[in-house]
Amino acid sequence: MEIDLEKTKPLTPEEEEREKLKGLIESAKADKREAEKVARFWRKLAERREQELEVALAIKKEQKPIIITPQRGKTVSETMPVLVGCDWHAEETVEARAVDGLNEFNLDVADRRIERFFQRGLKLIDIWRRDTKIDELTLAFLGDLINGYIHEEYLESNALSPVETVNWLQPIIIGGIEFLLNNGKFKKIHVPCVYGNHGRTTQKIRIKTGYKNSFEWLMYNNLARHFAGTCVEFNIARGELLYATVYGRDIRFHHGQEFRYSGGIGGISIPANKAVKEWNDARRAYLDIFAHWHQYLDGRMWLSCGCLIGYDEFAQHIKAPFQPPTQTLVFIEKNMGKTGVHQIYLD
Repeated sequence: MEIDLEKTKPLTPEEEEREKLKGLIESAKADKREAEKVARFWRKLAERREQELEVALAIKKEQKPIIITPQRGKTVSETMPVLVGCDWHAEETVEARAVDGLNEFNLDVADRRIERFFQRGLKLIDIWRRDTKIDELTLAFLGDLINGYIHEEYLESNALSPVETVNWLQPIIIGGIEFLLNNGKFKKIHVPCVYGNHGRTTQKIRIKTGYKNSFEWLMYNNLARHFAGTCVEFNIARGELLYATVYGRDIRFHHGQEFRYSGGIGGISIPANKAVKEWNDARRAYLDIFAHWHQYLDGRMWLSCGCLIGYDEFAQHIKAPFQPPTQTLVFIEKNMGKTGVHQIYLD
């Protein structure tokens, strides 16, 4: 192997200085190229930001704000409110300490909550009147206004007997309807009435002759006679189902004891959907409104209404979900159908 002695020869001081200078020059050139590259990047970025700013300023200059004005003074729709009274259990008593202080119920509380039912129901209707025409009202009574003696313990705990309850409750309802007549500006009040399972005179439920053995059915007829010849029109069921037509749509009213629920995932929605389907095979309804289950639940094609009595010992015993005492108000618009549902809170 031949070795190049010239390459291995040590550099002189002058040569070392030249090499260092040469390296510095190359390094400076590389730094300059990198600096120019960075400078070009920031120039392009600045140019792009300037263009974006110009576009934004042009859009802002050309864009006019959208002005939204409130719709007032032009009532173009018509609505029927459906005010639902149900599950009052007026003469039942609930001691606060028996239900962990969650509720208390007696004749004074019942009287106060019934009064609020009519007052607050009309208040909500008047709010809706600002945007829709409301000339008529449907006031539906869906049963169990009376607690009755269907369980032996009610003989001990009820504040009144069923007959006494009718005598006590009837003038309260008359006062409520007269309040709506005097303050509601309604040309007509429709009153569909169905009896419940509590206000019966018999120990067992009777299907064929249920209405003949109902204290509530008796009270409904007394009320109808009281308002005979006025704009208050009663429609009292003799069966479990009662249909009323609102703007061409059939509303099916019933108490709600017609289907069974023994607990389980889905709650009452599954048996309710099944029952509605079966009834629709015979006569289709736009909406089912029922009570009995002491809970508010909107199932779209049906509506389960809350109760006036509120949470009691039986609800606690069966581990029913807690709900405060409420009643229900539904709005049926002439063209669109069900447009609103409200719970009327009574405490």
